[in-house]
Amino acid sequence: MAAWDYVQNFDGLSTVILGGQDSWDGTDVNLTVQTGVVLQGTKSVKVLDAITTSVRTVSFDSGIWYFMRQCDSAPGGGDQAISFRTATNYMTVVKFTGSAPLKLQYYSSGAYSDLVGSASTSTLYWVGIDYDGAGSQFKIRVGTSGGWSGDWSAYVPTGTASTTSFDSIRIGQDAGTSYLDNFTTTDPFAAAGPANLKSLDTNLKANIKSYNTNLIANVKSINTNV
Repeated sequence: MAAWDYVQNFDGLSTVILGGQDSWDGTDVNLTVQTGVVLQGTKSVKVLDAITTSVRTVSFDSGIWYFMRQCDSAPGGGDQAISFRTATNYMTVVKFTGSAPLKLQYYSSGAYSDLVGSASTSTLYWVGIDYDGAGSQFKIRVGTSGGWSGDWSAYVPTGTASTTSFDSIRIGQDAGTSYLDNFTTTDPFAAAGPANLKSLDTNLKANIKSYNTNLIANVKSINTNV
């Protein structure tokens, strides 16, 4: 087993069904890589109506990862789900469910809790998961395109008790239209910090250089006058 290291933004895949690409199984024509609605980059995965669950085999027992979800048409009484599991043992599930209101939920201790109690359609949501398999627990957080809505949650138990690892990512949907994009290990909102620091460092170096130039000029002027 290993820490999560699956990174996929789907931009490099062909605009056909997802199954058969990047080790995803299935042949469902309602699960496609497309360019019509894009959450980030040039392509996203579209999930239309009810689909046969698509599975990608993995092998993880820890790690931090992030991914993007969007619901354009609510599932009503069904779900639009991404699950992380081994057979019937769930690390967790993240799903859109309902319609009035639409909710974004996660699975812990055999029950669902709200990440977003009243979610909006056609709105990008980032989800972050911090998984501690040894402790059978995880933290979770949610944000939109503007940033995280809050800090990480406290640790909560895995969906099924004592789930110390999982071997698959599964996409399942009962109804509606949703989108999936950008599995990554990089915090999507952490990049602003280093960029700002780089700009600050550049400006500081420029100011020091200007100060030194002026200081040397003043010293030369003093020496000349003396």
